[in-house]
Amino acid sequence: MTNTIGRIIQSAKFKRHAPGVVKRAVHPLLRRFYVVDYVLPEESVVKSLLDENPGQPVGRSSAIGGIRTLAAAEKVVIADPEKDPFVPVGKYYREGWFVRPTLFVADVPEARLHVGSGMVCTRDWEVMADLEYRLSGYPELRKRKPRELTRRAGTYSTVFSWNGENFGHWMFDFLPRIHSLAKAEPKAKITILMPDFLRPAFRESLELVVPGNFAVEYLPRDTWLQPEKFIWPSMISGRCNFFLPAEYYEAIRRPIFSRYGLPERHRKTKRIFITRRDALNRRILNEDAVSGLLVRYGFEDHELSRLSFREQVELFHQADIVVGPHGAGLSSIVFSGDIRLVIIYPTRVPQNHWHTLSRGLGQEHHFVRHDTGEDDDFTVDMEQLERVLREELGLRPCA
Repeated sequence: MTNTIGRIIQSAKFKRHAPGVVKRAVHPLLRRFYVVDYVLPEESVVKSLLDENPGQPVGRSSAIGGIRTLAAAEKVVIADPEKDPFVPVGKYYREGWFVRPTLFVADVPEARLHVGSGMVCTRDWEVMADLEYRLSGYPELRKRKPRELTRRAGTYSTVFSWNGENFGHWMFDFLPRIHSLAKAEPKAKITILMPDFLRPAFRESLELVVPGNFAVEYLPRDTWLQPEKFIWPSMISGRCNFFLPAEYYEAIRRPIFSRYGLPERHRKTKRIFITRRDALNRRILNEDAVSGLLVRYGFEDHELSRLSFREQVELFHQADIVVGPHGAGLSSIVFSGDIRLVIIYPTRVPQNHWHTLSRGLGQEHHFVRHDTGEDDDFTVDMEQLERVLREELGLRPCA
């Protein structure tokens, strides 16, 4: 028997299926000893969205059905490159526009869900993904398939995915997908499956915006499930892009303002400086000098990590001007009105998150750039910052 297995092993061949992916052909007698199936071979990626050309149809798989289109693909103008100085220097969208892909939900029969990463696979172990770069964050992408799947009766979905532990991506890449589910299934009872490591602010924001016919269930990170019915909502935003259709911003703000008793009309009484002194990166090395300058112009320092989610919402609801370094805490400008925003970028080629968000919200975007890396600590050019305050915002030091 030992010699027989040895001959089988020697006769096994390697077959190259895609660049960088090698599969071993295994003799049937060895399958009980040697499992070779991976969660997701590179050649079976489902391109569920196409965000290049608005005329192209949604990518399809034989394992996906019931696609309900919520909004057709469209060209979205962010800003005029000749009038907005950020457009030519931003990392993306230098022509001042992008194509928002088709927004839809789809049924994924016999779906396989890894709760901790939000990775959804079809019954054929294809992954549901809209943009290639989002795939890179799935830690299970090159692991072997689970030995067992827990079956669940009922209708389920998830809005979690790669980078969902970043508050900015949570607010504008993932939380808005609740609105798509509510639009497509206004009366259905859907359970939203989420990882149990979700932080308090994330949980609170989710539970505030889910409609009454939805439920939320938190499960351990390594849970694999096969729901009876699974509905996959497409992503709303694109790469470094938080410019959403207006109804998606409102679907976040309206229920939160209502639960917290906040009026739709903003009081606009505060000038806010958001610090990152407690962050791991992108800290301002001369923050004392920056803070001192801003105090002269009527600004208050705020360390958002010390505030509850409700306190952050209430703070930004009163904002008139917000100044801060590039960071996820700036996501709360969604709770502000038509404010003026000054972003302090560490690099000469800034990412587009806050520019696209502010333009989508109808807010003014001003900025200061520097010469370090995107995530490096850096020193703010004080003359440049004061020029923005005086010349672009028209501020004068307080008496």
